[in-house]
Amino acid sequence: MTRIKTTEQYRNAIRLALTASDPAMVQDALYDVDEFLRSERSSSASDLTEQELVDRAIAGFGSPQEVAASYRATEITVSKALETPAPVVSFLSGTLGMLIDPKAYGALFLMLFGLLTGLFYFTWAVVGLSMSLGFGILIFGVPFFIGFAMSLRMLGLVEGRLLEALIGVRMPRRPVSLPTETGWLPKARYWLTDSLTWKTLLYCLLSLPLGILTFVVSVTLLSLALSCFIGPFAQLIFDRPLVVLGSLEWFVPWWIFPGLWLTTVAIGLLLMYLAVVFGKLRAALAKALLVA
Repeated sequence: MTRIKTTEQYRNAIRLALTASDPAMVQDALYDVDEFLRSERSSSASDLTEQELVDRAIAGFGSPQEVAASYRATEITVSKALETPAPVVSFLSGTLGMLIDPKAYGALFLMLFGLLTGLFYFTWAVVGLSMSLGFGILIFGVPFFIGFAMSLRMLGLVEGRLLEALIGVRMPRRPVSLPTETGWLPKARYWLTDSLTWKTLLYCLLSLPLGILTFVVSVTLLSLALSCFIGPFAQLIFDRPLVVLGSLEWFVPWWIFPGLWLTTVAIGLLLMYLAVVFGKLRAALAKALLVA
């Protein structure tokens, strides 16, 4: 086996050993590696050569194969601990099981409140990008852009934790390691050329139309379901017709009430199914744009 001589080779060897693993887990592992290397560098009384630093990392943090095996084992343990138990009642499995699936309700929450987060992300992205372009000709334009790019990374990390908590998709739990270069221009070059900066910006821009779509669909179906469920009771209690279309008023016969309540269940199942589908689509979009 070829000896690892530089920290970059060490990082690449770990990335190679984690091939086929979840990209979010790989990002977390590489961040921990960088933190360990940075800690070893700062705690050393004298300047370490690359080879000495790599040897310390292998001895203290582990060889690439050991690191990969450790992270995979931890991932399995954590996944099992966070896994939602299967419903005890067997006939509720499958389609009806969505009515008691916490992840389905988490996805429904995202559908309802995605408009608020999407509006915030979109506004932050548009205002921050506009001000960065406007301040570009001024002396503080570079540090302003760096701060804006860093805020995008933070928003991406927060969004990932929200998605992981609500729908269970594995997202990064630690950020991407920041560059070690000093000076405003090298840092600005890093943020400008890093694809994750622009992918996160794109995610923020797409969040608004996606939030509008999911909000309209969820509110429309919820309104229909509530109308079908409450309407018969309202007709009986207030003696008002259930259906009013202009001058046309129709008192629904009592024998139709069970059909309306079954329609409520059908609409609820459709809404939960769409919530799961939209949740998977949003998770796939986040995986593609928010993971390094």
